[in-house]
Amino acid sequence: MGRITSKDVARVAGVSRTTVSLVLNGVVGARIADQTRDRVLAVAGNLGYVPNALAQSLKTRRSRLIGLVVPSITNPFYPAIAQGVEDLAAKRGYSVFFCNSYRDAAKERDYALALCQRQVDGVIFAGVQHGRELAQELLRREIAVVLFDRVVDMAVDTVTVDNHTGSSLAVEHLLRKGRSRIAFLSGPLRIRNRRERLEGYERTLAAAGLEPAPELVREGRLEREEQGGIYELELGRALTRELLFSGVEFDAIFAVNDMTAIGAIEALREGGRSVPEEVSVVGFDNLTLSALIEPPLTTVSQPQYEMGLAAAELLFARLAEPSRPPEWKVFRPELIVRASG
Repeated sequence: MGRITSKDVARVAGVSRTTVSLVLNGVVGARIADQTRDRVLAVAGNLGYVPNALAQSLKTRRSRLIGLVVPSITNPFYPAIAQGVEDLAAKRGYSVFFCNSYRDAAKERDYALALCQRQVDGVIFAGVQHGRELAQELLRREIAVVLFDRVVDMAVDTVTVDNHTGSSLAVEHLLRKGRSRIAFLSGPLRIRNRRERLEGYERTLAAAGLEPAPELVREGRLEREEQGGIYELELGRALTRELLFSGVEFDAIFAVNDMTAIGAIEALREGGRSVPEEVSVVGFDNLTLSALIEPPLTTVSQPQYEMGLAAAELLFARLAEPSRPPEWKVFRPELIVRASG
């Protein structure tokens, strides 16, 4: 058999060439039954049909490429996000460029330019340092943009978690456990989601009649923040050691993310403090790793895969309807109680 064409796929699948084109081009909003879509994709795969990407891009003015920029692929939070994005992209016939920015603003700008040169149809930015400026530049170039886990003061599609509610769940849990001197550990608070978690922590303490103590709020400024998950682990160790050496009284730690919480547990052990008997520890994210450490970590769960999927859905909705109003999807977190607190 010679080169397989879309006509061959249509004949075997028992559908029109238009239907094959709509399915294989991932046209959003096309009224095609799921069974039909699945049959076309299966037939195309079985026949080994390979669309001419160049011809398609010239015809549709789409590259069928999207970019995903993350702060660090070494941070266990981001692989599930990436999987959600990639799974939906594959279903829509798109490929994904993964970019690891190491939380470096210059690298983020370089990647944004490189993605423009690749003529991607859209970009999902996760945890960018300069989200507003980069989003404006890409939108100016008519490239669809979705921000993930970052909120900026402009109209742009965004996916995030309710950080205030997540912090309240953590602090209320610790208060119910009888803890009253709850430390808050975080990386630099210039990042909005960290500030929101601090605000939730402070508001929940105040609502319980407890004045938030400044000496219990620890903001890390370690070097080599670009190391991602490793940085967060070191941050938790360093901030907890600061607390121990300062002599400040505390009976619980609420960390801004799970990796920081895990670092805190390690430092508490080194300092001779037992968890949770002397100090309860709660994180934020619910990484797979969090259930495997000793003791297993109590944490605020974010549905990482579903959030990645939602970011991709927003991006494809924007590609289908560029003039639609920007949408902000906020996921509600859930407290997962384990042995650490």
